[in-house]
Amino acid sequence: MGIWKNLIDQAEAQERRRALMGCCFLIALLARVAASSYLGWAAPVSEWGDDPSYLKHARQCVDSEPYSNLWFPPGYILILALLTALFDDWVVVAARGLQVLLGATTSLLLFDTTRRLSSQIPACIVALIFAVYPGHLYMGWRIMAEVVFSFTLMLAVWIFVAFYGDARRAPYLGLGAVLGIACITKSNLLPWPLLIGLGLVIEGFRGARPRAQGVCVLLAFGLVYTAVPISNWLGGGHAHPLPGNAGATLRMGNHEEAGGYNMNLPGHLLLSESVDKEPLGRDLEYFRSGLSSILTRPWHFGSRMLKKIANAYGPFPQARSLASSRMGRWLYALTWTPLLPWIWLGLFRKDVWAPRVSILYWALGVHLLMVVLFSGSPRFTLHILPICLVLVGLGLSPRGPKPAGPC
Repeated sequence: MGIWKNLIDQAEAQERRRALMGCCFLIALLARVAASSYLGWAAPVSEWGDDPSYLKHARQCVDSEPYSNLWFPPGYILILALLTALFDDWVVVAARGLQVLLGATTSLLLFDTTRRLSSQIPACIVALIFAVYPGHLYMGWRIMAEVVFSFTLMLAVWIFVAFYGDARRAPYLGLGAVLGIACITKSNLLPWPLLIGLGLVIEGFRGARPRAQGVCVLLAFGLVYTAVPISNWLGGGHAHPLPGNAGATLRMGNHEEAGGYNMNLPGHLLLSESVDKEPLGRDLEYFRSGLSSILTRPWHFGSRMLKKIANAYGPFPQARSLASSRMGRWLYALTWTPLLPWIWLGLFRKDVWAPRVSILYWALGVHLLMVVLFSGSPRFTLHILPICLVLVGLGLSPRGPKPAGPC
């Protein structure tokens, strides 16, 4: 009788879990459909931001025109190029539809990751927060890489948590590939995959797991990431390993006239050096200039660093996307600020430092490093909102993360 009762209880628990996950997915999907319907599925793309540039480079790929992208990583452009080839003039509607589905799926991954680390109630709470979070609803309508990037980050976290302790190599090849897709979509967390792979290799040398798993992560990541130097070679003739905006953004964020907020720098200063160099060579000069600003004026760098951190993680950031809307500023403050104490609680509770939670700390640490080096922006913090919400779930949990095992 005891065995049958356990089986029945497990079946009922699985049914409840599926029902909760289905509800969270449906709410997230309907919220995104409603937001995109309100803003207009076929409405013209925003002139402010990267939307027109992404569409232009995607069209170049489809029409076999000379490829001119030397600013963005190529991942999102390749997705748009595929959608352009399939839907032509309806590419904007198709992209918004895809991002609605990816956003809703991210809520599922968030639910299951949090459930595996804590329990079902915190998982349901954070999944519902993400389902209706205004910033992500809006970015699902924009033709920008944010939604795809957040989805791939959350998928990587889910794979790491779900298969932690698994002796097979296949999940870790998949993890490396997903991390590679994330980094060719946006480069904001570029050191993160390297830390994950090297961390797993170190665990292997300590005898905690097969060393090959870390190697699999690094190998799969490296193979996918070759898309970046290939894209740079096609666009400018040089296979640079970093996107062509790395040096410019480092200089814009650390120049003596920069305010530390976002990337505010007059265009004449940005283009005043090395104008005769080809674009990638000029970006390398910008990188050296930005690094020189950090090393030669450490006191200015320190003051800007505090401003960058406040702008990335504070309740009232300075951002062009929020500057024109008082309601938008208050909506951001009212949705982000209540999460901060729970993120802090999940981050620093004594019983939370479990090995399979380490991927969260690596992500947040790399994000903080990139904010300090480059610039602080609430849009960039939006990328890691699902990861922050996992920490909110740990903060809401009455106990620390569950040990690895079948879930």
